[in-house]
Amino acid sequence: MSSLKTRLTEFRDAKSLQSKGQLAVMLHITRLAAENGLPLAPESLRTGKKGQVKGLGKGRVQTILKGHGITRVLAEEALETLLIMRFF
Repeated sequence: MSSLKTRLTEFRDAKSLQSKGQLAVMLHITRLAAENGLPLAPESLRTGKKGQVKGLGKGRVQTILKGHGITRVLAEEALETLLIMRFF
C-alpha cells in the first residue's frame, strides 16, 4: 500500500469516516487550510444557503487527488450537497 494510501486509511479509521463524501470534505477543507492558512472561519466555508460546503465538488476533489497521483474517481455523486454542519 502506498504511503499516501496508508495515511489516508489511518486518518479515515481514526476519525471514523464512513463515506466517500466525508473523505471528500476532509480533503477539500485540508486543501483550503494549506492554501489560505489557519484558522479557517466555519462561516466562510458555507454557501449562501448555509447547507453546502463552498467550493466542494467532484472537480475540486479530483484535482486534489490528481496532485497525489490518484486518477480514480472518489465519488460520482454531487458532493456539494453534503451538509457542512456534520463536520463542524
